[in-house]
Amino acid sequence: GLDTGLDVTVDYGPGPAVAADRQRLQQVLVNLVSNACKYNRPNGSVRVIVETADGSWNDRARARVTVIDTGIGIPAKDLGRVFDPFDRLGREESRVEGSGIGLTLTRMIVEMMGGTIALESVDGEGTTVTIEFGLASRAPKPIDLAGHDGPSVVLAVEDNEASLLLLRH
Repeated sequence: GLDTGLDVTVDYGPGPAVAADRQRLQQVLVNLVSNACKYNRPNGSVRVIVETADGSWNDRARARVTVIDTGIGIPAKDLGRVFDPFDRLGREESRVEGSGIGLTLTRMIVEMMGGTIALESVDGEGTTVTIEFGLASRAPKPIDLAGHDGPSVVLAVEDNEASLLLLRH
């Protein structure tokens, strides 16, 4: 892409898996970081922080991803419309291309995976978007088939042939 002089950093440490679909979570992060870059200013910065909401990795913790930019920000009067589809907040004539559905789709994906999304912004100073998800359980919960009569059907989606063989066995 173009060299805009943006300083992009990612801060994260080890932790348990997030209870979210990997591909969809990647799509959310790409959307958020892309927005942070597109609506930034030359020589600005984008910082992505991965942490827990309460500072500890335990069964009740929630994973938090925060994307902070030093971009153009959003006027306070427009903050209530940021998740509205096709609303580009008056930036239709700007050099930044877009359909106005990026944050709308991002919010839908996050909420479909049981997560939350919040946005804070100061006009002319930058924007912070925070998403949170529960943590994946350490072990799958057993399926209770007590009182179940007849055969059961299990749908397994797997792209690793060795894993499929194991499942069939």
